[in-house]
Amino acid sequence: MSNTPGSKRKPGDPSWVPVFWSIVVYPGIGQWMQNRRNAGTFYAAVFTVLAFFFTWILITYLLHVVPILRDALQGLPLEGREIPPLRAIVQPFGAVLFVYIGNVIDVLRGRLQLIRAAAPTT
Repeated sequence: MSNTPGSKRKPGDPSWVPVFWSIVVYPGIGQWMQNRRNAGTFYAAVFTVLAFFFTWILITYLLHVVPILRDALQGLPLEGREIPPLRAIVQPFGAVLFVYIGNVIDVLRGRLQLIRAAAPTT
């Protein structure tokens, strides 16, 4: 990833735009804008898999909980039915959040590396 005249890729973007895109739009986009393709692909792929996994677990959890809550609000008997522990959705959410925060730290670190690489040496 050198910026030599024979290099085919343009240098990565050291501005705040990749950070913004990676935080607000989707993890991994900022790394791609910084020409850090492997890191961008990793964060996008892992975040996508974990987000789908979390969504699936959340939907399953709500399919169990909503009928119980509806019956409880209507005053119907709830013998033998319990709301599953909240841990079932908190743990997958924590995994997604961990990857998201790792992405934010990585894109900020990539920005600092690009700024240092572009700084004139004396």
